[in-house]
Amino acid sequence: MSGKSHEVIVIGAGAAGATVANLLAAEGRDVLLLERAHGEAPHLPETSYGLRRELLCRLGVEAQVEQVLEPPPPVRLLSVATGASCELRVDPGRTEDLQGRSLNRTGFDALLREAARSRGAALRTCSEVRAPLLEEGRVVGVRYESEGRAIKLQARVVVDASGKSALLGHALGLRQPLRKLDPRRAVFSHFQGAAMEALTEAAPMTLALIEGGYILVARMPGGRVSVVAVLGERAAASFGESHESVFLGAVLQWGALRAAVERSRQVLPFLPVMNQAFESTRAAGEGYVLVGEAAFFCDPFFSGGVSLAMDGAELAAGLVSRLLEGGGRPESLYAEYEARLRVLVRRREQEPRDWLDASSLSALAVAGADPHLPWSTSRLLLGALAGAGALPGAANRTDALSAASRKAFSEV
Repeated sequence: MSGKSHEVIVIGAGAAGATVANLLAAEGRDVLLLERAHGEAPHLPETSYGLRRELLCRLGVEAQVEQVLEPPPPVRLLSVATGASCELRVDPGRTEDLQGRSLNRTGFDALLREAARSRGAALRTCSEVRAPLLEEGRVVGVRYESEGRAIKLQARVVVDASGKSALLGHALGLRQPLRKLDPRRAVFSHFQGAAMEALTEAAPMTLALIEGGYILVARMPGGRVSVVAVLGERAAASFGESHESVFLGAVLQWGALRAAVERSRQVLPFLPVMNQAFESTRAAGEGYVLVGEAAFFCDPFFSGGVSLAMDGAELAAGLVSRLLEGGGRPESLYAEYEARLRVLVRRREQEPRDWLDASSLSALAVAGADPHLPWSTSRLLLGALAGAGALPGAANRTDALSAASRKAFSEV
């Protein structure tokens, strides 16, 4: 056991955690960043929305961010039953504000981590935090495991940026469920191998309509391919209760994908897509600050995604800095942070909706290119575009896709 102390310990080195660590280290603070993964964690690409150049400049990454932004990948729409298909290729147009392009999350997170390290933050990978250290109700550090060793570290402030796992929120009994995001069941896994690479070579992202739902297949960095099966409740129940049975029941409907899965190596268990919104009853308290999805988990598309995590991290860094300086009453600072964070969440949730409401069909296609697309948006995209004959190709092709989309999304 080690009893070493730091000013700040940050749990999780994703976009939120790396941003907090960067801003505090730039002030000369003693910051330790703990990350359970080793190396770059694989992420699906995301549609860039809401990244602020001002914050990127503060973090020292504005010049490098272009390296992880690309044109949106083509999206293939496919009806498994009829064989009808088409491809959407989108020019985002508004590249000067970083919106509409594909953000390589794996590379972006690595960029943010390296920037935090260059500012003086210490980074320890393969370090999984197990529990907070408590003294009379106050968080005073963490207990984590690294290479089979149990280690205790103390800190004046612990920042939880652990994402959906919300380590401190669960440990302190702060996590409470809100609305269910969608009535469907979604299960995903990752695969590697030549067969999956061949399947995604022509189209790095495919949305395939099947009986009772759809399948999303998307190429990821590191040679991985993500497969997400989304089924209505009745369709999912017909295949059984386990995640594996639901996943395979969907995949079996698409012969090409079934063959590719059988010839590939599965590198991730069958996992459910988180389908429940959460919030923490308190976002900050004695010795701790929650940020990003550890504080609030809302719809992963209609939330501004990475930008929400980073903007919240900027607020969290300001709070931690004031707490360390000893200025102001802590309870007032906690309340102010939570109020500002809630306003930010509401604003970031509304901005994409406003953007979509005011957009043309081509902008809707940009939104649909996001692997985190909500099921309601996929219905809107496939139904509205195909029904309006706006998809490229012959009329009979769009008619077939429109009919397939209505059938795929009719069951809840």
